[in-house]
Amino acid sequence: MSIIAPLLTLRDGAFVFWFIPRAILITINDLRVFTMYELLIISFSSHQSQIKRIRRAVFCLEHNIPESKEFDDQDETAIHALIQHNYEFVATGRMLPDGHIGRIAVLTNHRGKGLGTRVLLALLEAAKQKGIKKVHLSSLKHAKHFYEKHGFEQHGPPFMEVGIEHINMERTI
Repeated sequence: MSIIAPLLTLRDGAFVFWFIPRAILITINDLRVFTMYELLIISFSSHQSQIKRIRRAVFCLEHNIPESKEFDDQDETAIHALIQHNYEFVATGRMLPDGHIGRIAVLTNHRGKGLGTRVLLALLEAAKQKGIKKVHLSSLKHAKHFYEKHGFEQHGPPFMEVGIEHINMERTI
């Protein structure tokens, strides 16, 4: 059984996108268990600790980016996407008011399930809702193909930031 239809609800002042990329049906005395992910569009202040935990694991621990470079005052003005799975927050990303998308991170054991795509698509929809016509980002060079699959194009040569090669990319909405 596979359910791909997303549902949109409003909860605690935040838009909530429910989706089930893979549905696993187990019947034990009529008990049904589903693998479900919940996508929230939220402010940084409402879920600061969850966002920081994911970004710390991905950017600070995996990529050795100092926390002083990873966390900035722009988080407060950004729109954040956050995905929850079975009461654990597993993926996040943000968009600044000028349409700069960034900080997309998925915990290691949840990669390969389309969660990065879900975060990116939610942020693109938020940009569209805000009337932003063009979004841009600074991608890790190895993630270039991920963004190209979603309509982003490279602009300018690669550059070094926090000791890692990046490229600027943009997309018209």
